[in-house]
Amino acid sequence: MRKLASLLSVLMLLCTLALAQTHTVTGVIKDEKGDPIPFATIQETGTKNATQADANGLFSIKIAANSKLTITATGHEPQTITPSMNAVAVTLPTTNSEMTEVVVTTALGVKKQQRQVGYSTTQINSKELTAGKATNIGSALSGKVAGLLIQQPNSSVTNDVRITLRGNRSLLGNNQPILVVDGSIISLNYLNQLSPNDVDNVNVLKGATATALYGNEASNGAIIITTKKGSRSRPIINLSSSLNMETISLMPELQNEFGSYGGEGLDAQGRSSYMPYENQSYGPRYDGSLVPLGDPVRIFRPDGSFYDTAWMVPYKVLPDERRKFFDKALTFQNNVSFSTGDASSQIYVSFENMRKNGSIPKDFASRNSARVNASKDFNKVTVAANLNYIQSIYDVVGPDVQQGRPLYWTILNTPAHVPLTKLSDTYNNPFATPTGYFNAYYGNPWWAINNSRQHDVRDNIISNLKVEVRPLTWLSASYTVNYNAYFDRYQYHCKAIWKSGVSFTQIMDLTSIRLPAGTNPQTTRLVMPKQDTEKTSTTHVCRATFC
Repeated sequence: MRKLASLLSVLMLLCTLALAQTHTVTGVIKDEKGDPIPFATIQETGTKNATQADANGLFSIKIAANSKLTITATGHEPQTITPSMNAVAVTLPTTNSEMTEVVVTTALGVKKQQRQVGYSTTQINSKELTAGKATNIGSALSGKVAGLLIQQPNSSVTNDVRITLRGNRSLLGNNQPILVVDGSIISLNYLNQLSPNDVDNVNVLKGATATALYGNEASNGAIIITTKKGSRSRPIINLSSSLNMETISLMPELQNEFGSYGGEGLDAQGRSSYMPYENQSYGPRYDGSLVPLGDPVRIFRPDGSFYDTAWMVPYKVLPDERRKFFDKALTFQNNVSFSTGDASSQIYVSFENMRKNGSIPKDFASRNSARVNASKDFNKVTVAANLNYIQSIYDVVGPDVQQGRPLYWTILNTPAHVPLTKLSDTYNNPFATPTGYFNAYYGNPWWAINNSRQHDVRDNIISNLKVEVRPLTWLSASYTVNYNAYFDRYQYHCKAIWKSGVSFTQIMDLTSIRLPAGTNPQTTRLVMPKQDTEKTSTTHVCRATFC
């Protein structure tokens, strides 16, 4: 009996402790004026235990001892409290931040609230544009705008793209939209020269809307880019660095059962024979035997004597030998920007360096960009100036020396048993030279990489000056001058081969200076062996706005 009494005492004590660990809190939620806030959410901080106030702001919730409560309501600042009593009254202040309306940039740089614009427009902000660390704006816009089709014709480091909005309108004419940067209409070729890190937002206008704002040249749509401006607060420095890697994801599926043969003839049994110099692959079945690759090569000794030798290789498939020809493409991008200003002035300065090593060995592209955007308010007059200098350098492989075929063509025209990766030393390996290479029809792709090069240096200047006058609160007038320049220096270097095996080097140097069409005519100067082309483009735009 005594043990039973002790057990009951212990159980009562445990129940008392359990009750002491939780308690019920009741209260009311009010705003700063003392009016109840209906349907506020009351949650035990750090748990899923929550309840909702009624229409009069009253609530009741059971929580653990020493717990905190977080109260939230639409249009009010959240509050976290530690109830010291079982009954509380909580006041939630009204939030100071209102929903920010989306501001879009329309024709000639006019900014309006989206609800004031009577047509459809799609805007991509800077955060969305740089999320994937794309090296050019064309790639950054891909997949972000309905109806905007961005096609990259190849995987070259040049990053050339073709852009259409809502499909093609013409079978033979131009189907691409116009490009507008800070109110200036410039060539669409500039799109991939601009740094995505310098862009504040991109607005895309389609069809009739763009035509109404920019005329017939915008009948295919318009891509409107607004670059970043300086901060009106304390100085801000941004540093960013990124590394991207690309690999060959897909190669054409080719047969790996038969080797070199091109229809030269059949043996006595009516079977195709192995042809060591053939690039076509419907000969004898692979069997792993040793076979000569190409014709014998004559090697000369220092004393003038010579001997002929053949390269014997296993007649079997080398897995992924064509894929191994390509490199992993690495892209390095570094950007630094400085932004500052005050209530009457703004300045934004940025520098960027980008280098992309291509999937094709030795191919590369680099871009160096410098930008200065500045503006100053003088009471009723605002002066703004933008200047952007971009230098892009491309060094890519040229066509095959012997047949003028692209590199990819010659790689695919290589049988599966040919060790392509062992033919890169075109200067010391006698079987890698044009006269010693096995293929009688197409050259060694490594020879093209080492001796057929296209080098292109492009300098771009994009600038504008805008003066805006506001004589009355409901009237403003602006005058804008745009100057855009494009300089191109192109060099093609090719080492050709005579039938005797003697090589010579041919260099074609072409320098052209091309600027977008404007008021000034094109001038051409021909100085052999260089060709210089110059054209200036200056645009004057006046605009009056009534508010």
